[in-house]
Amino acid sequence: MKNADIHTLYNSELFSIKDYLCKEQCGSVSDIEIDNNYSISFFRKGSFEYKFNNNLHDCFNGIILFGNPNDEYIIKHNYHIPDQCTNIYVSKEILEEAAQTYFNIRQKKLFFNNISKPFKFPFTTVSSNPSFDYLHGLVYNLTSENPGKDKLKLDSLLVHLIDEFFAYFAQAKKGTAQLKIDRKLKDLHLETIERGKNFIIENFREDISLSAIASNAYVSPYHFSRIFRQFTNASPYNYLLEVRLKHAMLLLKNTSLYITEICYESGFNRLEHFIATFTRRFGISPLKFRKRLQ
Repeated sequence: MKNADIHTLYNSELFSIKDYLCKEQCGSVSDIEIDNNYSISFFRKGSFEYKFNNNLHDCFNGIILFGNPNDEYIIKHNYHIPDQCTNIYVSKEILEEAAQTYFNIRQKKLFFNNISKPFKFPFTTVSSNPSFDYLHGLVYNLTSENPGKDKLKLDSLLVHLIDEFFAYFAQAKKGTAQLKIDRKLKDLHLETIERGKNFIIENFREDISLSAIASNAYVSPYHFSRIFRQFTNASPYNYLLEVRLKHAMLLLKNTSLYITEICYESGFNRLEHFIATFTRRFGISPLKFRKRLQ
């Protein structure tokens, strides 16, 4: 993306993060561009079409784009608001080790064929989910608020994100259905979903209501609930629940907080509800999950 304001948010030996603020006009089409690195792109605002290997991918908030070195692609900007992206660049060593780890754990061939070298991402795009959205928001906020600081924390968080992607890759199949949104619906309500998701991720610790989320997105609660499900395949409540559970999982993994403290820090208002929800979702109680990591 050549015509863009690009700001480096983070650099380490393993990862680099850049903030892309596109300046292209709606209807413009890029020349052929070439990726130089392994990249993972999250879309915060806007939309564009990404043409790669004669396949057209619709990219917007709800889709994650993967790039490999030497990938050639063309971008068509087809939305009235310029896109804003967080691009995470990952070292080859991290990706090859992650692929080998998941290959060995499964003890069977994954669909990405004996871990081809050099490594290539098995998908060009995947549909996002609350866990990916939450982790992206956490990474973006940390790098925006404290640029260049907390390298160990950020590298560990990014390794966890890579691990989440490979867990997804290991379970997914070629031809996995991607999120498809009608062009008219996207033009009318993409901003609604962007505002709604951001509000949930920024306020998940609070007892937020459907009315509060919808008001922040400038639509009625009824319409927000219907639109949100179309864009995310989840209800606002289930999306919120997944964000809270992912936050709790990270606290169990990375802190010594008591289970009760983690419960309230993650937005749950009753310990019994938190334990039951966590156990139902992951098949293991919070306490046993923590002990398994020790």
